[in-house]
Amino acid sequence: MGLIVEGIDEAIEFIGNISESAVVGTAIEVESRLREETPVDTGYARNSWITTDDPEDIGTPGENTPAQKLAVLQNFRLGETVYINNGCDYIESLNDGHSKQAPYGMTYKVMPEVPDIVRDQVEDAERAGR
Repeated sequence: MGLIVEGIDEAIEFIGNISESAVVGTAIEVESRLREETPVDTGYARNSWITTDDPEDIGTPGENTPAQKLAVLQNFRLGETVYINNGCDYIESLNDGHSKQAPYGMTYKVMPEVPDIVRDQVEDAERAGR
């Protein structure tokens, strides 16, 4: 005779759904904050952020839109990797502080916020029951 635990499959599925939702929400929020923090002269660098499942994908620098990430994120499953890339040829200089608008760079400001973003996304997913 053994112990039968019922409902474990549903619990695992629930946790997986929350996790997927939290990863997608985190990717959306991080890209959004990177776009916000990117200095704007012409908008080229800001419009070069892309969320993708390919580490080499830079989309079309200067023409990437937030809508493009939805195609990638709608199909996201746990175990996959999400990349947030920027193919602007001077993005590294901007990130290194070569703009008075963002003297500390975008990633240096946004990346320390990621643990809080993740925590918020997990809490949102739990509340929504996703």
